[in-house]
Amino acid sequence: MLLTLGGLGFWVLVDLFLLSGMIRDTNEKIENEILSEIRMISQAKANSEVAAGSL
Repeated sequence: MLLTLGGLGFWVLVDLFLLSGMIRDTNEKIENEILSEIRMISQAKANSEVAAGSL
């Protein structure tokens, strides 16, 4: 039991150091997805305006 709790404490410390990097990576991924969608929407809007102008 003591050995298990010691291992648990070790991994809690490891997680404390790694958690901020994991959160930063996830937030960066979400930010890139949102920016990609915004670019796609603005391009679709520009394409529809060009198509409407050519009619």
